[in-house]
Amino acid sequence: MAKPARESADLASSLVNSVTQTMGKLLDLWNAMGVSKELQSERMAMVKMHIEILLNEMLQEEHNLKEKIENDIEMQKNHLNMIRHELRLDSYQIDDGLTIIQLVKQLRQALEGALKEKEERLKKMKQLQQEDQALCTELWSTPYYIPTGTVPSCLELAELNEHVRQLLKVKEQRLEAFFKLMREIRQCFKETGHIPDGTLENDILSDEEECICLTKNHLEDLQLLVHKLQGKKEGFNYHQADLIKRVQLLWDRLQWSQEKQEQLMRKTKKNWMITGKKCFYADLQRAAFQPFYNDDFSEEVLKQHDEELLKIKEVYEKNKYLYDGIHKWEAIWDRFIELEKKSTDPSRLLNRGGNLLKDERERAKIQKQLLKVAEELKKSIESWEVENSSSFLVNNSRFLDSMAHQLEQHKLKKDKPKISVKRDEFATPKAAAKRPADVNTPTPNKIHKVASNLTVLKASSCINIPSREKASGETNTPSPKLSLLPPSAISPPACLSPEGVDTG
Repeated sequence: MAKPARESADLASSLVNSVTQTMGKLLDLWNAMGVSKELQSERMAMVKMHIEILLNEMLQEEHNLKEKIENDIEMQKNHLNMIRHELRLDSYQIDDGLTIIQLVKQLRQALEGALKEKEERLKKMKQLQQEDQALCTELWSTPYYIPTGTVPSCLELAELNEHVRQLLKVKEQRLEAFFKLMREIRQCFKETGHIPDGTLENDILSDEEECICLTKNHLEDLQLLVHKLQGKKEGFNYHQADLIKRVQLLWDRLQWSQEKQEQLMRKTKKNWMITGKKCFYADLQRAAFQPFYNDDFSEEVLKQHDEELLKIKEVYEKNKYLYDGIHKWEAIWDRFIELEKKSTDPSRLLNRGGNLLKDERERAKIQKQLLKVAEELKKSIESWEVENSSSFLVNNSRFLDSMAHQLEQHKLKKDKPKISVKRDEFATPKAAAKRPADVNTPTPNKIHKVASNLTVLKASSCINIPSREKASGETNTPSPKLSLLPPSAISPPACLSPEGVDTG
């Protein structure tokens, strides 16, 4: 800073010297011209005035220039902050200690940098948006949204770039899936001899790029078409294999003897009966197949048996889970009825091997299984009936109705003894005839006394005790036959209960 200050001082001193010399020369000229002192003073004042005016004008110009530069600085600063706001940047911070000229230069450079960055961002956004829009149109997707008329931030540009990259990846995957499906469809066309019968199938045979559609719905339609053609192909293959088997079977039969053909016919009829039994065919349904009763062993009769057998097997395989459930239900039901009969048999009380408790436990277990299987079977059959809009028949009647009727009949049969007992209890009792006093008839007090002195008897002893009437040679009228009560209504005698049986 010392050198510029010295130069300024030298320039000022030189200016003063120049003015002084000029004024001296003017005085010499005026003296040579004979100008009076008064006139010289006037002219000197005029020179001074001109010099002051010139200096004031120069000073004013420099002052105006300073104000203009300061205004420009403020405008550039506002413009810069506005651009930085659009760029999602903080306000520009001015360094301390800068002169006006330095500040102008710094702001100009910062503004040029901000405008350049804005231009680059807009250019990049336009390029990415064009790519994004083209991919979204091709893939039938939603473009990345940036508000119109705004400058994207660095984060938005990065997200837009990532969105384009993901769309390119999706396009590549869909192209691969598209061409794979096209190859599969064309191969199915070739193998099955299928003739295209729609716009979609006609487009598949076209090699034009306009027919390439990568939308998600279009790919799903192609996938459905592949499944349809593959199902058709599998049906053809199955039919082909079946025809090969039939041809081979017919070829083999041409060389069979009459005896072997009869054996085959009997075997086919047996298989038909077994499969019909699995499907719970009723006698009426069996009788409807008249060739079964034909003793002719011709090829036509055998063919009819084969077709009927295939039909029954198809029905069985289609509803195998229902038929297996019904077989399971019947097996459990038969075991349940068997245990129910055991529970009403009085002779079970004479069994001292512990089987009574085992049977009761098994009966409780079987009853739970029966309820569970019945509930599952009911849901499955009801679902089947809704899907097929028809009743599921077993032995030519609706199974759910038969099962409900079977359970209802069992309940009525089980409740019948209880109803009979209650009816007898509420019946009007007959007047009992007076018995003559007997010498051997004990009084109630004696009965209790004797009963208290009795020892515990074995089951065989309780059964073989002779009655007083038989001992005295008297005969009683036979008592009416009582129907068996369910286990809950049977009260075994004290001598046959577990507590009263002597294990001795």
